Amino acid sequence: MTSLDEPVQYGREQSKIRSDVDTNHTTLITNKHLIYLVVVVFSVVGALCLILPSPYNIVPFGIVVGIAFLTLTIKYPLIGTYLYLVIFFFEPNNLWPTSVQYERIVAITVLVSIVLHQALKDKRFQIYPMDKAFAAFLLVCFVSIVFSPGDLFKAWNVFFHMFRLFIVYVLISRVTYSLPRLKVVIWLYMLSVAFFAVYATYNYYTGNYTVAMGIDRATSFGSLGDPNSLANSLIIGMPFLFFMMRHYRSLFIRGFLGIAILVSVWTIVITGSRGGMIGLLVCALLLTALSQRKIVILSIVTVVLAVSFVVMPGQYRDRMVTITDLSGESGAAESARGRIDGLVAGLEFMIQRPLTGVGIGNFSWANLRFGNGVWLDAHNLLGKLAGELAIPGLLTFGYFIYVFFKSIRRIRKKYAENGWATDFMYHVNDALTVSLIMLFWQGITGHNLYRFNWYFFAALALVLTNNLAKRFIREEQSGVTAASAN
Repeated sequence: MTSLDEPVQYGREQSKIRSDVDTNHTTLITNKHLIYLVVVVFSVVGALCLILPSPYNIVPFGIVVGIAFLTLTIKYPLIGTYLYLVIFFFEPNNLWPTSVQYERIVAITVLVSIVLHQALKDKRFQIYPMDKAFAAFLLVCFVSIVFSPGDLFKAWNVFFHMFRLFIVYVLISRVTYSLPRLKVVIWLYMLSVAFFAVYATYNYYTGNYTVAMGIDRATSFGSLGDPNSLANSLIIGMPFLFFMMRHYRSLFIRGFLGIAILVSVWTIVITGSRGGMIGLLVCALLLTALSQRKIVILSIVTVVLAVSFVVMPGQYRDRMVTITDLSGESGAAESARGRIDGLVAGLEFMIQRPLTGVGIGNFSWANLRFGNGVWLDAHNLLGKLAGELAIPGLLTFGYFIYVFFKSIRRIRKKYAENGWATDFMYHVNDALTVSLIMLFWQGITGHNLYRFNWYFFAALALVLTNNLAKRFIREEQSGVTAASAN
């Protein structure tokens, strides 16, 4: 039997439920009773909403919706997972601020539902190498707070951000474990990429932009409020838009994804991010390298980038030219010095505190106190990792990346060995490969250690690996059945 290092999908098959029919039994609660109950509840809630003064008139409705959501989520965790991912990807609380912590409520509800299902239904909770790697890294982040000499408030905020990413990882890997469910997650992610590109471009042309480095720069809200962060996020999401456009045969879907790619490219241009433009070129080369029609894709990419450069306003063209400035106090030379300084400072912090570092989220504080005397972050992935989490961080994050790369490499290798046709899982794996490389590329010039993409993509890789294992089992069982029939 063919086997993989990763275990087969968690849980055991549900046993068949025996139904004993008692002809003398009278049903106490029928569908008609439930309809009556809904009508009564709706009437009472409607009356209360009309009678109570604002803003209390919304309370009864909120209570009923909350109870309905809790009931459905406990019964069907998938519903709560999708809702939570919508909140996570689109960040509605940053667009329409509210004091209600609905994201935490949804997350806790779904987690409770998962635990109940695993404990009462599946009777076990399977642990995977990817789980161990992420949990070990999260533990190192926590320990670094305990021994941190710096800003504990900032450290706890960053740790809670990482714990939030762990929740997302658990929800995706434990609830969206099948390919149809995974497709919904992929689509939510792609729609969020397209949404932020369109939103930022619309804001830019309606006068809502920021002015920095002497140019007008498109921006968004929440975690993408910084133009550089916005550009990097669009670049990381672009491989999914590209490979899903290759996967689907519908002209409507292909057209939508193609437009999303073009809007994303233009949004990257008007962010004025030099790293974004370089990253866009690198991403285009990687997409071309993994494409079967390399000449066609390379031609299209060349035309799109050339047209973008020609039509971009002069302020952005002038900023792009500074990439080649290796001598002055502005441009590539100054930027490179800042990245090197961040790397050196991070290594120095690790030497000073080899087991704990300066603490998660405290690089800027340590740089001011022990380093260059300025409140400046690392602008370098390795410097950030070494300085804040020291040797334990290097080991655990390195193991996490090793498991990640091993997973996506195994999938591509098995497809080649068995001669399988490219399908959804194959294309998602290619998108993960390019996006992961781009995360490392961006890590050269940015401290993206706590960016959600690392850990969100790890959950996708785990789901793909488990589905690959199940595919082997199905095919081997089919082979045994066919041989027995003959």
